[in-house]
Amino acid sequence: MKNPLSFIFNLLQNNKEKIVFSNFDGRGYGCNPKYITEELLRRGVHCKIIWLSDDPAETFPDNVQVKKWNKILRIFEWSTAKIIVNNVRMGKYFDKGFHKKNGQIYIQTWHGSMGIKKMEADCKHLTSKYIKRSQLDSSKIDYLLSNSTWLSEKYRSSFFYSGEIIEEGSPRNDLFFSANRKETANKIKQLLGISSASKVALYAPTFRDGNGNRQITVNLQNLKHALENKFGGDWKIALRPHPNQPLNINEENEAINVAHYPDPQELLLIADCLITDYSSAAYDFMLLRRPVFLFVPDYDHYLCTRGLYYPLAETPFSISKNNAELSKNIESFNQADYTLKVNSFLKEKGSRDCGHASKAIVDIIIRNIGK
Repeated sequence: MKNPLSFIFNLLQNNKEKIVFSNFDGRGYGCNPKYITEELLRRGVHCKIIWLSDDPAETFPDNVQVKKWNKILRIFEWSTAKIIVNNVRMGKYFDKGFHKKNGQIYIQTWHGSMGIKKMEADCKHLTSKYIKRSQLDSSKIDYLLSNSTWLSEKYRSSFFYSGEIIEEGSPRNDLFFSANRKETANKIKQLLGISSASKVALYAPTFRDGNGNRQITVNLQNLKHALENKFGGDWKIALRPHPNQPLNINEENEAINVAHYPDPQELLLIADCLITDYSSAAYDFMLLRRPVFLFVPDYDHYLCTRGLYYPLAETPFSISKNNAELSKNIESFNQADYTLKVNSFLKEKGSRDCGHASKAIVDIIIRNIGK
């Protein structure tokens, strides 16, 4: 046995009402698993909800038990669960000896949407070890979530997966269709110290291959000036780097550092516009029909190293390779034209996001707990 703990815990009986959630390997309460949990709580489903987190001090809802993200506890909780919900690959844990037992259900929510950057088998330079672990992970999945026909097709071609796909939308995007989203946005702004009257531009670049921090290359003062000239009002710039690759943030730039805010979807909800690059956040944010501006000074390099599924020019978003182009694209933005492009894009990709994804997954959970 690769892992004696797994052998021992495998002898334990499953708790038929126990659901174990984790987000980005214990990073906290967020992404698709969070919104599935919220729906379970809202509907009062009789179950035992466990969250594995490396920050037990983080705020979780009542009726959610938080357990530390460590080798012993996570294997124990997974081994004794009826249902496991995760948003990243678990292949390294299966490869190291964790056993999924007969009768257990593994729901893989993933953490992207109909994004443009290539994933899994379509990526360049994947190691044989990563491929092996991804294939192992996919062989254990019972349900894989998709928010579009386009994404489902990509799962079939690149995810090493031939099982059941639930094409009902991304649970994390249900927030954008909530009837009380305006009230929620004001609460989040208050928590961040932002006036409800202020407008917010969220700068959220994605991960790049390679190690180390990256410098901010957007001129934040020029960005603020361009937004205020175009749209009016007082604008605040919020900075949200990818969790796996932080930005070097100069505190003198007067921007708001939201790097440690636990839920990026809530940051998208309060944003009046998004500045990003190749991040799938753009394809979530477009559901609000609010402006997205792509800032891609490394476009040619990224295209060669990571690769894209289709040209940026086929998206509804303007493309800027430097700060001057970014200011110009903000100045020429036309909301009516943009909305038409977004609607056409979502139709072409077969978008399924309509605010009911969490409900669909909880229905599946209830059926499986019943079994």
